[in-house]
Amino acid sequence: MPPLPASRPRLRGPVADAVRRLRQMRRDEHGGMIIFSLFIFVVMLLIAGLAVDLLRTETTRTRLQGTLDRAVLAAADLDQELDPEAVVRDYVAKAGLSDHLVEVTVSNDSGSRVVGARARADVLPFFSHMVGLESFPAPAASMAGETVNKIEVSLVLDISASMQGTKIAELRDAAKQFAGTLIGAMGEERISVNLVPYSTQVAAPTTLFDLFGNIARQHGYSSCATMAGADYGFTSLLGIESMTQTQHFDPWTMYGPLYGTDSSDGTLVCNPHDWARAAPGLTGLETIQDRIDALQADGNTSIDIGMKWGASLLDPAMNAVLAAFQGDIGGVVQALASFDDTQVDKIIVLMTDGVNTDEYRLEGIDMTALSDIWFDELRNEMWVRAEGRWFNPRRKAYGWSNTWFDDDEWPWGTPADDNGNGYDDDGEGCGWLRPDDEWINVDCEIRNHLRQLTYGELFDRVSVRYNAYFHHRAQHGRQSDYNAWYGDLLRAPARSAKDDRLRAVCQAAKDEGITVFTVGFDLNDDQVDLMQECASTDSHYYRSANNELVETFEEIARHLTQLRLLQ
Repeated sequence: MPPLPASRPRLRGPVADAVRRLRQMRRDEHGGMIIFSLFIFVVMLLIAGLAVDLLRTETTRTRLQGTLDRAVLAAADLDQELDPEAVVRDYVAKAGLSDHLVEVTVSNDSGSRVVGARARADVLPFFSHMVGLESFPAPAASMAGETVNKIEVSLVLDISASMQGTKIAELRDAAKQFAGTLIGAMGEERISVNLVPYSTQVAAPTTLFDLFGNIARQHGYSSCATMAGADYGFTSLLGIESMTQTQHFDPWTMYGPLYGTDSSDGTLVCNPHDWARAAPGLTGLETIQDRIDALQADGNTSIDIGMKWGASLLDPAMNAVLAAFQGDIGGVVQALASFDDTQVDKIIVLMTDGVNTDEYRLEGIDMTALSDIWFDELRNEMWVRAEGRWFNPRRKAYGWSNTWFDDDEWPWGTPADDNGNGYDDDGEGCGWLRPDDEWINVDCEIRNHLRQLTYGELFDRVSVRYNAYFHHRAQHGRQSDYNAWYGDLLRAPARSAKDDRLRAVCQAAKDEGITVFTVGFDLNDDQVDLMQECASTDSHYYRSANNELVETFEEIARHLTQLRLLQ
């Protein structure tokens, strides 16, 4: 049997009491959470302090950034006449942040300016130094530029009859202000303008029209092009086999010899006046504004044709034609940039005060063909060859009894052997008193005193209404004759077809990267959608009321030269 362990001596007295208390304290868990809570509290104070320090740092950085943004925007403005660096430093100083400005950079080029600035503030912490963080950096940097590419712009302007009066005056002011704003901001060398006024048609400069090569001339009175619907699906005017010269006629008014008027008093489908002609590649503010100042208003509205010309004059395919045109006029027409040139912005500003209306054409009429109308140059008098005889509209209008004549009945003379006027004759022919009161013998054959007119010559002298009424209805008083030469003769594409053509050419322009701004001037609500659809985006469409057109064009010009934050 192993020996029993020796028993420990038992403590007695105060020592035993102290040991017992220590053992009880060791086993007692009360108060442990207090220590842990104190630890957590200290950690939370440090985190909260760090958050406060970070918030102060971000506030300082935001203040620096906002100040730099405002400063570089003001300094980069091309209209800013003060030194750009001085402008930045002044902004920063007034914000009380001069000590933190590190650097200002300025880059100037023709038509552009880029200004940059950097700043840095070291924010001293309230709490974070307790964990060894002595400061927080608050850096800021900003860069702004008014950098404008070269701009090729087509101003496609409505000069239809509805623009007469105060509207055309306001349009002239608006277009001139537009050109002035662009050139003032960018310089003349960076801007070229195609002025494209349109009404029923777009009238081209004669020499430019003849350079196209794909249009056979039918007459020399004016130079407009008539196209088919499929021709509006692309931007160029070149190579269109179906394109023909627009006929020369007035479908609206009544003019002719019996009124003592001529085509200058009418409204022709293709306007022959200089002020109505398109002007490609204009440069120089004075030149551009002089052409705009000449604009007047007349005719119907063909927005589709105007847009087609505006897009074509931005198409680099036109360069060969424009180069030849430049040589012909002895002027300078800048070569068009390619569509993918990132240094050139191609812009169309399309303006109208209405909707597409009738684009009249004469059904089956060739302007080079001979008509049934003959002309007496001396008397400015028309004769109609009909039913194997000669009809004189003047005599009919004056109520004279003899209006029809046989071939040998020249009415302005009498048979030479029976005239009783005492002049020498050979007994043949007709006696005729010339304007100088001298009697002479003339041929009695009517056609020998007249010249047969082509349809081009005819409709340069009389309107379609005049021809229908005085040359045809007046013969026998039949309304059917009038209808055959007026209502049955006139044709026009439907408005819906012209709207579709406009949509097509607008899309073609946008597909080539051309930016399209559209302006609806004093439009009704139901006229807005088409112009809005044509624009590059909804924000590129402007609806302008009366007396607001100048401001609208100014806003578009400012958009093209707007300031941009680059960083």
